[in-house]
Amino acid sequence: MPVDTDGPREAFQRRLPFEVRAPLIRIEAQDHYLNVVTQKGNALILMRLSDAAAELEGQGMQVHRSHWIAQKAVTKPRREKGRDMLVMSDGAAVPVSRSYRAAAQQAGFL
Repeated sequence: MPVDTDGPREAFQRRLPFEVRAPLIRIEAQDHYLNVVTQKGNALILMRLSDAAAELEGQGMQVHRSHWIAQKAVTKPRREKGRDMLVMSDGAAVPVSRSYRAAAQQAGFL
C-alpha cells in the first residue's frame, strides 16, 4: 500500500481547484463553506473552519470565529474604530476578536 508523503499543506491544497493552488493568505468561513484566498485567487470549499485550522496548524492561526490567517501573509496590524485588524497581503483587513487577541499578540501580529 502506498504511503502518503504529502504534508498538511499539500493535502489542503488538493482540496482547491488547480488554478488557485498557491500559498495561502487567509480563510473566511461563510455558512458551511470556506472562502480560501491564495496568491492566485480564491475558491469556496465545503469544510469546517476548525478542521481547516487543525489541518494547517503551524502555518497560521485562527484570529476570529470566522477567520484564519497565514503567518507569512500578514503585512501590518491596524486599529479601526477600537477593533484590532490585520492587513493581509491581498489588502483585506481581517478582524481579531477579543478571545483570540492574546494569541495574536503572542504570535507577534499585534
